[in-house]
Amino acid sequence: MKHNIIFIKWRDIPKNLIDKDLIINCTSIGFSKDMRSPIKSSDFSYIKKQTIFYDVIYNPRETKFLEIAKKKFYKTKNGLEMNKVQAILAIKKVFGQKLKFSKIASTLKKV
Repeated sequence: MKHNIIFIKWRDIPKNLIDKDLIINCTSIGFSKDMRSPIKSSDFSYIKKQTIFYDVIYNPRETKFLEIAKKKFYKTKNGLEMNKVQAILAIKKVFGQKLKFSKIASTLKKV
């Protein structure tokens, strides 16, 4: 499987959205009370309907970036699950390999 990952300059975002399968916001835009999106609402019209939107931010659970994508019927995901997996890996490292990933994961699902 070939992965084609590119990083885009801010001014070039709109013209680079057309053929992407996954768009990830890995900036702090949208964090806490910042209700901005790295992509303008009008620029979503360039994006194919199969594209998935992912935001590494999990607080708020739905950033403006994800809110706009969801309103336009795209699949969205926030960073909470990624953060939980990082926590699981850290717990395993601290306590050794005695703990089962699935046991920790089921406990964290309650969070």
